[in-house]
Amino acid sequence: MTINSTKWEETTERFVVYLDIMGFKDKVARQPHEKVYDDLKDVFNRALKFINEDGEKGIVKGVQFSDSIIFFSRDNSEECYSGIVRASTFFMENAMSKSYPMKGACAYGKISINEDFQVFFGQPIIDAYLLHEEIHYYGIVAHHTFEEQVQKYGNANGAILHTHTPMKAGKIYHSNIVWFFAEREKESLRIPNILNNLYAEVSGKPRVYVDNTQYMYDEYLKSENTDK
Repeated sequence: MTINSTKWEETTERFVVYLDIMGFKDKVARQPHEKVYDDLKDVFNRALKFINEDGEKGIVKGVQFSDSIIFFSRDNSEECYSGIVRASTFFMENAMSKSYPMKGACAYGKISINEDFQVFFGQPIIDAYLLHEEIHYYGIVAHHTFEEQVQKYGNANGAILHTHTPMKAGKIYHSNIVWFFAEREKESLRIPNILNNLYAEVSGKPRVYVDNTQYMYDEYLKSENTDK
């Protein structure tokens, strides 16, 4: 489908992805300010550059405040659905490869954006934030408002995984935007190395997140084999 307009309405139905960098305070304390700043710029640029090069310029914007990152879509079109899924998978994959582990959630609904006054407002942002607090692995879980759009637009060429998902209350069936998908698009095999590197950085309770991410990666590989 061809994009008919690149205009960003101030208030409209949008997709949103909220991401939280885990262990960010410790990283900022341990590493030079300039390195953290350069890493975050690089990760953002790579994600947005990817969708821009794919002919989808202007459909996704990202903002960051400290350890919180939010991606917004221009509207609720199929192009924007695909674009925000792809942007968030590549953002997470690149961030994870630089040892910036993240978890997040995606939602859908009416959002107002006014960049002149730095106003970003809407129930979907709250929905995504609250859901992300329940997640117990490094990944992006879909709020039920987003899952309704998955039913409409499909699995984004394989970037959506439906499975029992590690949450703090236990494994709960959810749709997920899987950052492992970026590996297939790049035709690389970095995920096992990324997970091994994360194991080398933590001990005890924090390793549960890595274990659960390994579980989700295994579930993703199973789904890939089943589809074939």
